[in-house]
Amino acid sequence: MTLTSPVAASVLCVQHGTCLRALLDQSSEEYRFVFAKNAFEALREVNRWLFDAYILDYWLPDLRGVQLSREICKVDPSARILFWGAAVSEQEQLRAFRAGASACLPEAVDASQLQRHLRVLREAAALHTPRAKAEAQVAVHDELTGRVSELLRRNGLAPEAARRAIERSAKKKAARAFVTRGGTLACFERAWPAMFADAWRTYTFV
Repeated sequence: MTLTSPVAASVLCVQHGTCLRALLDQSSEEYRFVFAKNAFEALREVNRWLFDAYILDYWLPDLRGVQLSREICKVDPSARILFWGAAVSEQEQLRAFRAGASACLPEAVDASQLQRHLRVLREAAALHTPRAKAEAQVAVHDELTGRVSELLRRNGLAPEAARRAIERSAKKKAARAFVTRGGTLACFERAWPAMFADAWRTYTFV
């Protein structure tokens, strides 16, 4: 399955009602918002798109927000997740953080406060990106060093076919290295084309 990452910052918002949508309508056009009214719809979006951040209601019709958060983290281990909604207990907030939440906000926040928290999440992701990218680049070079000559020699593939095959395997390893260092998959997907092209240019048969 291939997930797609948009050029603009993208946020998945999961709430059964319409309060969150109304609040975000007051926000700037800095983000692309995708809305889901339950966990089922949210997971469908998660499995076909990459998001820079997630806004989850703690209470959903089919799953609790903490359960959805755990499912999101299975796909995007370094996801930036913001819980928003009706007041929950301290114990419930602790569960949210244990399930991958980056912050918990009450329903009473205004549009500017919500926007500010989203910006903080993006900045946190940006802080991790250089280290995550460096780790991913090491993984790419290791994969190229080990696979290029072997694939050409053993399979007799033409350079372009070899390139596609190697890129697939290198991308998997690089993505694992990237998220291990705290980078999000959305950031990785944007960085990947240039990252691989730079590494590939070091090989003389290109």
